Amino acid sequence: MGRIKNYIKHLNIPFWYALLVITVCVACCTSCKTKYVTVPEYHTRYTHNTDTFLRSDTTLIRDSVIIRTQGDTTIVEKIRWRDRIIKVYKIKTDSVIQRDSIRVPYPVEESLSKWEQAKMDFGGIAIGGTLALVILVIIRVTKSVHKI
Repeated sequence: MGRIKNYIKHLNIPFWYALLVITVCVACCTSCKTKYVTVPEYHTRYTHNTDTFLRSDTTLIRDSVIIRTQGDTTIVEKIRWRDRIIKVYKIKTDSVIQRDSIRVPYPVEESLSKWEQAKMDFGGIAIGGTLALVILVIIRVTKSVHKI
């Protein structure tokens, strides 16, 4: 037991305190960083709908009147011939332009998976337990050094 007390006396305790404080500060300062995802400022979507239909109307009129007599010549000929074909094309076009504008890019935070969340929880518990254990060891060492 005497050898341990002599060994502890020769340790440079302020150096170890400073090293512990620096280690804790470095551990606390390393954390997650925010990652910015660039988002396009304008997003445009074009939608075109075209409806076409054909309406056809056909009219055929044929009329013939022929009267002939040979004696005292009577000849009446009337011929009517009419073809009417009507085709109507109607085209209806609808155009929709939808524009979304995003003015400011914003940070996107990804949620943790169950495994990552469990590691974070158990890691926090482990760090807390380790810190408590280190503090207890430091207190006991300083008490034993000052009793000598």
